[in-house]
Amino acid sequence: MSLDNKALMKAGGIGAGVVVVVSILSAVSGLLFPPLAIICCCLVIVLYAGIGAGYGYFTMQEGNPSDPGQFALGGAIAAAVASVVAGIVGAIVQAILAALNVGAAATAAQLEGLDLPPELAASFGASAGFTIMGAILSICIGFFVAAALGAIGGAIYGSTQQNKAPTAV
Repeated sequence: MSLDNKALMKAGGIGAGVVVVVSILSAVSGLLFPPLAIICCCLVIVLYAGIGAGYGYFTMQEGNPSDPGQFALGGAIAAAVASVVAGIVGAIVQAILAALNVGAAATAAQLEGLDLPPELAASFGASAGFTIMGAILSICIGFFVAAALGAIGGAIYGSTQQNKAPTAV
């Protein structure tokens, strides 16, 4: 079983671009309008499955027959690559927001009514350690979640296209 590198690059590149845009929108809208950030997070989950289906679509456009197993593997790789790219860009955006101290003011406003010890409340502010650890954890978890969702999307697309002939462009 060999992967179609051209389809892998197309699906991973387009998927990474779309996920990066939605992730940046999520990070910025989280400060302004939190419900939009939740919608963006849900959209990213669907996008990772779409990246897997995109790999299958681009593979069939190259003239290859439908193979759910190959589409699942290619979709997993494409979605995982897109996740790492989006995670790195998201970490940079979060670091910029933390450096500008934008999130700390919102966090302090939310914690104001709670009866927390001052040491604990101060730890919720924008610190470099939390930003770096959050970014690393997010990239690692996102890698595996995106790979699983990409594999699911690729396998479903491959299963639905098994009776159709490949269309070479």
